[in-house]
Amino acid sequence: LMVVGDAAGQVNPLTGGGIISGMTGGMLAGKVAAEAIKDDDTSKGRLREYEKLSYDSIGKEIDKYLKVKDYMLSLSDKELDSIAEAFKDVEFEKISTTELVKKLVKVSPRALLKLGKLF
Repeated sequence: LMVVGDAAGQVNPLTGGGIISGMTGGMLAGKVAAEAIKDDDTSKGRLREYEKLSYDSIGKEIDKYLKVKDYMLSLSDKELDSIAEAFKDVEFEKISTTELVKKLVKVSPRALLKLGKLF
């Protein structure tokens, strides 16, 4: 049995989005299933290949987002307010990660230290 999408927990914990990760999981499960059938080996061990492939492709990113979510939940209301204020005029599609980090350092060095400990 191979499970994909929401049932497999392939959901972004920050946004709740899961269409792309679910489709990726489905594609990987399909490839593993096709190869297993072709090789006449649909054993549990053979199908576990999907678990490794999906973690490498989807799971690592989900783990990263889960850490960020946990970090955000650990912040005080005051810290969240100051971060929201600092980023209120930011055009996220036009700003680099480096610039975002610089803004975070200015507004809340403590918050950045907390985030850094996660990675």
